[in-house]
Amino acid sequence: MKLFLSFLLFLTLFGCTTYYIPLESFKHQFNGIDSTKLQLVEINVPVYINGVTSYSYPANPIDTIDCVDENNKPIKLANSPSIEIRFTDKDDDRTIFYFDTIYL
Repeated sequence: MKLFLSFLLFLTLFGCTTYYIPLESFKHQFNGIDSTKLQLVEINVPVYINGVTSYSYPANPIDTIDCVDENNKPIKLANSPSIEIRFTDKDDDRTIFYFDTIYL
């Protein structure tokens, strides 16, 4: 029971938060970043499989993401491999990517 309550407290304190990037800000942050500007990032694999302990991939060089919270308050968010970005089109269809793997 203590383990369950600890887990529930952890999720409450460290749950996901949604931030928004206005379209103009998004365009500005990605201005000049294309496939030639990507840098190689290496992450540790959480499960050891067939001798593999890490994974490398090309990522955009953005260190901090300029976004706003639900009250339109500006926030600077540190970029990391775990940050997802969701694009919603006019028909409310959503597509999810990892932020550090996208570029224009």
